[in-house]
Amino acid sequence: MPNPAEIWHTVALSREVDAIAAILHDDCVFESPVVHTPQLGKAITAKYLAAAGHTLGNAEFKYVGEWHRENSAIL
Repeated sequence: MPNPAEIWHTVALSREVDAIAAILHDDCVFESPVVHTPQLGKAITAKYLAAAGHTLGNAEFKYVGEWHRENSAIL
């Protein structure tokens, strides 16, 4: 089974909503300290993550840690 983080790294900074949506569960929940309420579902989550690619897609951005489970990852 593929590592979810490896798949994420492939599309993370692509800014492609469809590519990001393809790896998300239909019932996913996007939570962020910047967005004060949980955002429910694949469509809105993909949009937030694609927008983050515009902000984070530079040479100065790096992950400082990763946690992996069989079907999930926290980066």
